[in-house]
Amino acid sequence: MRVSPVLLFLLPTLAWGQSAISPLTGAETFTCNQSGVARSCTVSQVFDAMQASQLGAALHRGHLAATRTSAPTAYGSPGDFTGDLSTVQLAIEHHIRGTATLTQPTTNYVLHQENSAMLLSLINESGWNQATNDQAGGRTGVAAQYMNVGTSTTAQGDIYGTFINGFVQGTKAGSTHFLANPAILGTGGQFFSFSDGTYQEVDEFTHDDGGFGGTGYDVAVSSTVRNFTRTNNTGAKGAWWLAFRLQTGGTKPVDAALQTVGLWNNVIDTTSTISGPNKAVWTQAAGQRTYLNATAFPDGFSNPAKVAVGTTYTQYNPATSAYEVVVGGNLAMSVYSTGVNVPTFSVSNGNVALSGLPTSASGLASGRVWRNGTTLSIVP
Repeated sequence: MRVSPVLLFLLPTLAWGQSAISPLTGAETFTCNQSGVARSCTVSQVFDAMQASQLGAALHRGHLAATRTSAPTAYGSPGDFTGDLSTVQLAIEHHIRGTATLTQPTTNYVLHQENSAMLLSLINESGWNQATNDQAGGRTGVAAQYMNVGTSTTAQGDIYGTFINGFVQGTKAGSTHFLANPAILGTGGQFFSFSDGTYQEVDEFTHDDGGFGGTGYDVAVSSTVRNFTRTNNTGAKGAWWLAFRLQTGGTKPVDAALQTVGLWNNVIDTTSTISGPNKAVWTQAAGQRTYLNATAFPDGFSNPAKVAVGTTYTQYNPATSAYEVVVGGNLAMSVYSTGVNVPTFSVSNGNVALSGLPTSASGLASGRVWRNGTTLSIVP
């Protein structure tokens, strides 16, 4: 059974590697006061059409439904509940007080669900995946929390699916490291797998310019943006600022820390970066290599575990104290603090040395150099 195009429009993003019919083709029509083309309807009209297609023309609303048509009569500070909350369906206030209310563990990390303001539990004992070699043959999904958010054609500004306004304070007396002090997390969690071949993913979002196979709209996308405002870099308790930190555990390595697939004008752009006092934009330890002829394994999923690194690379070799260029597994050049060494030719402290030169001109092409006793000669 083909899924309703309106429902497809509102489905969450698909899991990694999943393929599906394009949400809208531009040919689907809804009952709205515009041209009848799906992407010409306002978001409200699309939502109404969705409800009508499922529930009939009555357009049933949710159990907690509200529409604000004028600005709030009063505004309050975040979390103080003093503003006009007449259209806020759930205004939850949750305070935790008492020195030992959250307990005072001496070991391990403790987080109890009984202390949360809201508890949501979803156990799925259904679900389906049709194919056995991938998930293109049909697959179900279920969300513990599902939101529909969007702007109409007359709205301006931003709309958020979730917005968190948080704060943290209180330094533990006697602390010598920031990890001993309070912390705030926007989102946290942990995943466990108890069957071979299962898959874990933190999040996935799809950005689409509305082309649906053709030419879409000229839009702007910044998939992940982090803004940092730092005015104190003392770091007395080891405090660091990192944009991203990826850590591994266990006894086996992770296949890749970063992988890009598809068309990119630039994979890494540092042209507007103002680096620190060392002017560092890329750092790696001695003995670590940068491979220059790696080959992706054509398995259809760009599996980083199957990338062939090749035999051409650069590295700083701590054993020789030299920057080395290796081509095809052979050392092609070594750069030392005192000079450069390539096969048969080296420069060190202003001295030039040649080795391995032929001792006869026989068979050499014009312009080649050979050693005639103690004299260097050039083949005419």
